[in-house]
Amino acid sequence: MKVILTDDVAGTGVKGDIKEVAPGFARNFLFARDLAQVATPEAVKQAEEAKAAATAKAAEIREALAGSLKKLNGQTVVITAKATEEGHLFAGISADKVAAAIKEQKEIEIPAENVAIAEPLKGVGSHEVELKAADLSAKITIEIKAEA
Repeated sequence: MKVILTDDVAGTGVKGDIKEVAPGFARNFLFARDLAQVATPEAVKQAEEAKAAATAKAAEIREALAGSLKKLNGQTVVITAKATEEGHLFAGISADKVAAAIKEQKEIEIPAENVAIAEPLKGVGSHEVELKAADLSAKITIEIKAEA
């Protein structure tokens, strides 16, 4: 039986895939959980159009992100945080805070998942941070200063 997956199904496929599955699997599992629909000619055409639109949108987003990373490469972002006398921060600087600081200071929106920080930054000073998106990357300097 031919079906169009409406959601990701482990071991079967991802959303939008057109798959040939056993009728029992389709009836008892996929249709019962709204994970698929019958692959009628109209539904197949609609799924292919949706997949093409999603691919075009992903390419557009990737292109915009590539431009943003190119602009940010080598830039410095300053973050002020509470710190002890020795320079240790009371709260670490996470990827979310770095992304928010980039948006505020450089007016460029970078999703937090593209900020490559293994663990939060916990000290005053300069820190190299890499921004990654698929095969694209940029390095920025995060300058952490203690609040006065």
